[in-house]
Amino acid sequence: MYFWLALLVVNFFSLIPQAFGACTSPDGVAGSMQYISSDFKFCDGSAWKSMTVSDTTVACTEAGKISKSGSDIQFCNGSTWISANGVSGGSTCSTAGAIAWKSATSRMEWCDGTDWKVMGVLPPDPCSGKSIGQACTGTTALYLGTHDGGSYMITPSGCTDSATPTCAGGNDTVFKAWRGSTGSDVDIPTLGNITDATAAAAERGAYATTEIVNHASVSSDSVADFCENMVYGGFSDWKLPSKSELAYIYCKSTPSSHSTSNPQDFVNCGGSGPSNQLTGFAAAYYWSTTEYDYRYAWITSFSNGSHSGTSGKSTSRYFRCIRRY
Repeated sequence: MYFWLALLVVNFFSLIPQAFGACTSPDGVAGSMQYISSDFKFCDGSAWKSMTVSDTTVACTEAGKISKSGSDIQFCNGSTWISANGVSGGSTCSTAGAIAWKSATSRMEWCDGTDWKVMGVLPPDPCSGKSIGQACTGTTALYLGTHDGGSYMITPSGCTDSATPTCAGGNDTVFKAWRGSTGSDVDIPTLGNITDATAAAAERGAYATTEIVNHASVSSDSVADFCENMVYGGFSDWKLPSKSELAYIYCKSTPSSHSTSNPQDFVNCGGSGPSNQLTGFAAAYYWSTTEYDYRYAWITSFSNGSHSGTSGKSTSRYFRCIRRY
């Protein structure tokens, strides 16, 4: 148990952060772990809580406590002891609190029940001081701004069809099918078929992309797989945007024409039209993760911002990948 805790401390300062709730004295974000005042503690998003080792034969009453039971590391969720032994590589995050060494990013990560999150302190934002469309510090990825309570990056235009693409600018040229070339049309119930303008957490591309990739009906050359497996600009957590995220991207783009009634999520982009901060989009429809039904998914026109829910999942269309951080 103590070796495991020591391993986390050793790796702690090399970890890359996520923008979660913050703790102070010292600074940290939800999921951070530090040795503070002779005690190992974790940040729950607002306060540092003790992770003093407990005996799993004792009742689990305080969420966040950790214990070793045989060869299994366990944590208390407030009522029950649960295995904290994570899974390897890019496996699905399904058990909140699971911890794993992620070979793709060479760091320890924890599962919040939906996504794998980084354990670490909050360093300077690489996009701090950058305008939308500018490359963030230390990367060729572009700053996309803030939306739905999160900060975003986006890939530049003109990227090649590769897991490690070269993005040379110009217009987008790569397009793929939503379900892949050999996938089948089927409803993915966990996506909820969200069709309204609310950017709920369950609609975000970061959640939906993983759900699409892991579904048996989707083949490995799908548009979601491309973003999920892409390594670009020093990051490997790229996702396909949701319908609402795609509408936001349109509002920061340079379309060939503009309609004051679109996109429906943000009509006339809040009254000002597209801001011309992002370039290189084709005057065509782009994919989102958001399903319409078992056969169709939502797309957005980068000519005028209109949405359509009747694009067949077997059709190849343009796309951009984003990361929420």
